[in-house]
Amino acid sequence: MVEIVNGYIYPFRGMIYMLRKRKLRKNSYLPIIFSLLIDLVVLILMFKFAYTPQYNLINDHILKFFWPWLNKVITVIIVIIQVYIFAMIVINIFLGYFFEKAFDEVLVLKGCHYLLEQEDSSCLRSFKRSFRLFQLIKILVAVLTLPLNFVPTIGSIAYYFCNGIMQAWDQQ
Repeated sequence: MVEIVNGYIYPFRGMIYMLRKRKLRKNSYLPIIFSLLIDLVVLILMFKFAYTPQYNLINDHILKFFWPWLNKVITVIIVIIQVYIFAMIVINIFLGYFFEKAFDEVLVLKGCHYLLEQEDSSCLRSFKRSFRLFQLIKILVAVLTLPLNFVPTIGSIAYYFCNGIMQAWDQQ
């Protein structure tokens, strides 16, 4: 039972460890900024190019019996889901290098230099590793569990639990 509880609080312990170590914090800024930039660019492009055609399709052909304002709300939700899916794919592909680098830095900080390979982890190797089948399964689980976020608190916890297990399993 103790191992199960420790397994659930392990991500929180990792976040606290990262916040306490200046070197880890410093190296986490670039991936966060990169993720936010990708999200912002994709959001702007999707609303500029995909919103109007989808609204016209929904309003004129699919849900023509709904009120136009409700069709706008439905279209906004659909576009936001599309932005999320695209951003998750891009972020999972390009942030693998930063995950490996952070893992290596934690090993160095803990004094486990001998566990690291003699060569540094290359960006190309991390990029190739991101295209594995498991990455596609992780993205599929993230998309399928997305509606859990609409349930306040409990849904978000369940979403992070499901996706956190997949992420942790991949990082082993």
